[in-house]
Amino acid sequence: MGFLDVLSSLLPDIEIGDIIIGGEKTVEETEQRTVIIDSRQANGIDSHSDATVVDIAELTDEQRELAQEALLEEWESAEELFKQSTARDKAAIKTGFGDTAIRETLDYFRPILSEHYFGTLEAALHMHKQMSMMDPAPSEWVRKRRKDIAEKYDGETYQVINLCSAGYFDEGRYLRELYEEMYATDEYREGDFAEVFEQIVEHSPFTIFVSGGDHTSDVKQRIYSKIRNRERHDVRVEFIDVRGIGSDNRAKIDEALKRIVSEVGDFEAVVKNEEPERVVRIDPDTLSPPD
Repeated sequence: MGFLDVLSSLLPDIEIGDIIIGGEKTVEETEQRTVIIDSRQANGIDSHSDATVVDIAELTDEQRELAQEALLEEWESAEELFKQSTARDKAAIKTGFGDTAIRETLDYFRPILSEHYFGTLEAALHMHKQMSMMDPAPSEWVRKRRKDIAEKYDGETYQVINLCSAGYFDEGRYLRELYEEMYATDEYREGDFAEVFEQIVEHSPFTIFVSGGDHTSDVKQRIYSKIRNRERHDVRVEFIDVRGIGSDNRAKIDEALKRIVSEVGDFEAVVKNEEPERVVRIDPDTLSPPD
């Protein structure tokens, strides 16, 4: 069922023709049977003689869920999500369907990230939201969306997506704690966090994302490498998270840790998460890589 079909079911007395997103026209400027989606012009569903204005923010939870799923599906099928020409519509839809947590995260990081990385974060957050709605998202859909975002920004985008999916931007999580710790010092200057964040994206000093192409030996060597190089970055590395989704990647993590123990002895590592992603946090102060 397409978006207009769903909207028709929500508005049974209205024969819907055109649809306008974002309120570029007022009610008085529209033709009969036009639907305007714009949170600035209505409270819920407001019918006029010339148009029906829908404030999605004021719909019931059931109505919002139906309309949101249908609109995202229709938008995806048209492959419009990351085209530059639809940036205005994308922003308007986000106003109507805005997720409180996403808005809060964007408001927090907007002043402290570069414009480039902020745009990447915004796209990654909305991708992650769509993935959570699909539960689980098809692997081909995820691959294509990651590729779409990377083409719009650059290859480093993949690291931002990984950090976003892993929750490092969330309230109370590492990137906010890092910024607040930096900001509290007398030496902090505007732009300092943006510079540190660029290093995090470029070097990934505290995260290892295990993928299908990795071998157990690769995972082990990456752990050793992170520990050897952690003093080279401006950001203090107090932990190393080894992350992997799927039984194969989980097995690689477990085997890599066993090999490390057999080579250098015991070290401190805590399982922070099991499902759907295994996350093992290593204390780098307790692990000395072999020479």
